[in-house]
Amino acid sequence: DAALKIVGSRLASLLQPGEFVARVGGDEFAAVKRFQSIDSVHDFVARLEAALFEPIMLLDGSKTVTGGSIGVTLFPQDGTQAKGLISNADLAMYRAKQEPGRVVCFYETQMDEAARQRRNLTAELRSAATHGQLELHYQIQNCVKTGMTTGYEALLRWRHPERGMIPPDKFIPLAEECGAIVEIGEWVLRTACNEALSWANPYRVAVNVSPLQLMHGDFAETVQKVLLDTGLPTGRLEIEITETAIASDKNLALHTLRRIRELGVAVAIDDFGAGYSSLGTLRTFPFDKIK
Repeated sequence: DAALKIVGSRLASLLQPGEFVARVGGDEFAAVKRFQSIDSVHDFVARLEAALFEPIMLLDGSKTVTGGSIGVTLFPQDGTQAKGLISNADLAMYRAKQEPGRVVCFYETQMDEAARQRRNLTAELRSAATHGQLELHYQIQNCVKTGMTTGYEALLRWRHPERGMIPPDKFIPLAEECGAIVEIGEWVLRTACNEALSWANPYRVAVNVSPLQLMHGDFAETVQKVLLDTGLPTGRLEIEITETAIASDKNLALHTLRRIRELGVAVAIDDFGAGYSSLGTLRTFPFDKIK
């Protein structure tokens, strides 16, 4: 709150004739400028950016640095009504958020099409499993010393009837945003367990679990039910999570993973060292494998 007040004050102090800025909710601000040349728009945006990123000294003497993403839309080419202009500026802001290192983004008409396609894809994703469009591929896991196969990792793929094969980095984030990942994740778990039963050798099958799955309801109970329903021996299942999956509620995650281990299911931590990594996590949580 203190930081927001300081940022708001700085934004107000930089205003020149024909410029206006207001806080519209949470940590979002809206700014308006009358302009004759695009250079004056760039100057205005540069002043806004500087105010957002200037270090802040709080009342307790601590120093912090804020930041932000800025979306810009122009009248009349980007819209003639306030609602449309604000919506387009919002699209541009989220584009800036999505691109690492980018702070300012001007609206482009393609953003509307991209947003529309994203909405359509999200709606289609919700019914992908029931329409038989999801499938599992398997990545082999070998023992480094002997070269012998020890198991397989289940990899989810979406074979769209019109768009073809959609890679997981395109649809998994959508599934997590809309909440469909919980239902899809259970489908993956159940399907992997069923398919593993048909293998000639009793290899272990590894299944990736989303942070939302781990934090949703009683995930350990879901795992237990799937094992009972499919008949897969507990020792043949391995659950893979990333460290981000346990960051939001470590106590709940620890309780859940301990219950999963008690079932006889192995737990692996995936992508360790790729982002935020803590040796304390390795000491606290019951991992069988580090990837």
